[in-house]
Amino acid sequence: MSKYKCSPNVSLESLDLNFEQFKDVLQGNLPLIAKIFKNDLIIPEFDDFCETVTHLYHKTKANYDGEPASYIPQLARVPKNKWGISICTVDGQRFSIGDVHDKFTIQSTSKPITYSLTLEELGTEEVHKYQGREPSGRMFNEIVLDHNSKFRSFSGCCPDKIFVFLDQPHNPMVNSGAIMSAAILLHLVRKEMNIAKKFDFVFDFFKRMAGGEYLGFNNSIFLSERDSADRNFALAHFLRENDCFPPPSSNSNISDLLDFYFQVIMIF
Repeated sequence: MSKYKCSPNVSLESLDLNFEQFKDVLQGNLPLIAKIFKNDLIIPEFDDFCETVTHLYHKTKANYDGEPASYIPQLARVPKNKWGISICTVDGQRFSIGDVHDKFTIQSTSKPITYSLTLEELGTEEVHKYQGREPSGRMFNEIVLDHNSKFRSFSGCCPDKIFVFLDQPHNPMVNSGAIMSAAILLHLVRKEMNIAKKFDFVFDFFKRMAGGEYLGFNNSIFLSERDSADRNFALAHFLRENDCFPPPSSNSNISDLLDFYFQVIMIF
């Protein structure tokens, strides 16, 4: 279907295909077409599902409890009445309601995506030499490590069969773990790339995950986040102090690492 993309202002429902284009679309999606005719999609009664989501949307829309993230000045200015729901199933069933066309930086929703990229590039065994996978039971930005240490083998001066215990971030979804994911991307993935090329590489991965849709970068929120990032700088120094980073990032510039981390979460 990627050959027949429509412009951002034209819906797929209004896209006209000639016979050859229609045949190409069918041939490339025969398993999906078969599931549609057999009513075997992941959500069979999708209309009923959308009706339920719509009801929940209107039920929760008037709830203005809570506040935007005040520790980042630019985010604190976001109107708290913004509310939207957008759903896409693994079979491509889509439904959106509310303020779904308002652009926003992905922030912590980037964490599972950057983590999946490290796994795709390096594999589970290599990534989890530096990264845990257990819940922390703590605040997302707490300065704490998992002391149920994992084994990590060393090559070079030490035989392969010698292991040592090292502390790790609990998982990639807390801030220390997300910073570790950034360090893994910077120093273990595609080592021939400089930081600029590495960001383009990560950006292209995000774009692929978004189905080729438009993505951007919010520089004002990036600057605001960097200027108020004392806790994340503390976390990064804490990780380096405890020898958590993969080599050679143990001697790397913390500012460069966090700039890269902040740039990734500023994608919108």
